[in-house]
Amino acid sequence: MKDYSAEREVELKLPMPDTHEDVLRIVRAALPDGWSIVRRPSTISLDTYFDTPERSLHATSTTFRVRRWKLPFSPKGFNANWKFPPVAHGYSEREELKTKLDADEIMQYRHNAIPGAAARAAYEWIAMHCQGPGDGPAGSLRPAVHVASQRQTYGVTPSGGPEWYVFLVLFDACTTFRIDDGDAERFFRTGSIGWESPRRVATFAEAEIELNTVELPAELSDAAWAVFRLIVEHAHEAGGSHILNKYSQALAVLGDERSGHSYAEA
Repeated sequence: MKDYSAEREVELKLPMPDTHEDVLRIVRAALPDGWSIVRRPSTISLDTYFDTPERSLHATSTTFRVRRWKLPFSPKGFNANWKFPPVAHGYSEREELKTKLDADEIMQYRHNAIPGAAARAAYEWIAMHCQGPGDGPAGSLRPAVHVASQRQTYGVTPSGGPEWYVFLVLFDACTTFRIDDGDAERFFRTGSIGWESPRRVATFAEAEIELNTVELPAELSDAAWAVFRLIVEHAHEAGGSHILNKYSQALAVLGDERSGHSYAEA
């Protein structure tokens, strides 16, 4: 276990457009002279979202997620992320904690004992805010849904072409399904999911524009924020609206009754 990051996440999520260019055009129109958009390699991420039996994290707009990168393949374990509730400005801004875990550490969820700052924040949040009738006295976290995302990424870089990016423009095509304890252990230990029993599978897609708050130099901060707010303004003028986080979208398309949504299965 290694706690490696406490970050501020700033992002605008949009429904997937007809083409990537529909979003890139909005971004490009807001960029200062000399700034450019660079296409990066595609990636595949495998995410397991945890929640209480009452879906209390979803109800309070928080998420606890365990991610493994499949492309590029990462044999070095999993990243656990805890995200506090967002502050909405037409986009979302919130604090995020990250911990690197191995499979044995993740499986400690069965004892309400996942180690690290990310899980500790989740347990504390549940104890303070989420004592629903089915959540249990310890505020137990259990696997809720699995989301596999194929991602195309574009980086926005200022003039001079540094190694970091001011923004990331992300396009995710997602496949999701519910996951239980047996699925979770098999996935965390072997990287695979069993398909022996029928399961509901659904898909959704999203576009995301994320401000790089980690590597952004102080001298570029004001310019980056101004450009980001202009992108948000242009996106709303074009009819786009900030949408729910990926976990909430997964629950919605799966028709999860405990999430407060009721969607007909396609």
